[in-house]
Amino acid sequence: MKKFAALAMIVSAFALAACEKIPAEQAAETPETATPAQESTAVAPTADTFLADNLKNPGWGQTASGLQFKAPEQRAAEGASQPTLSSMVTIHYEGKLTNGEIFDSSKGGQPATFPLGGLIPGWQEGVPMMRVGETWNFALPPHLGYGDRSAGTIPPNSTLLFEIQLLEIK
Repeated sequence: MKKFAALAMIVSAFALAACEKIPAEQAAETPETATPAQESTAVAPTADTFLADNLKNPGWGQTASGLQFKAPEQRAAEGASQPTLSSMVTIHYEGKLTNGEIFDSSKGGQPATFPLGGLIPGWQEGVPMMRVGETWNFALPPHLGYGDRSAGTIPPNSTLLFEIQLLEIK
C-alpha cells in the first residue's frame, strides 16, 4: 500500500510539473477572453473592404446609415403600396454571408410573413423603400444586422447579403 501511495505522489508531482501556467498577459489574449471590441477590429476591415468594393458594382446605392441596396431597374408603379414599421410583410428572401453561404431562405417554399418592426435594423430601413412586387438586393454592414452577436450559423460582426421580394403588406 505504501508503494501505491508513493507512486501516486510521484505521478501527481509529474502531472503538476507538466502543467504550465500561462502569464496573465498571454491569457488575456486568448480568443475565449477577447472582448467584442477586440473581435470586431479583426472582422471590421473585412466587412469594410467588402462593402467598399460592393458599392463599386453597377446599380448599387447606399443610405446614410451604410445600408447598401440595389433596386430593380423597372420599379413598380408609382403609388404602389410600401410598408411601414408597423406593417406585416409577406416576402420571399434569401440570406447569404459574404462567402456565399446561404444561412436562411424561403425560396422554393412558402413565403414568410413577419412584423417589419421586429426585424433587424437593415430590414427595417430597407424593406420600406420597396414597393409590392419588387425584388431588391441589400448588403447590411454588421451594425445593421446582428452586430457583435452570433445568430444561428451567422458569426458575430458579419456583413449580410439579402435578396428580398416583397409580395404583400398587411
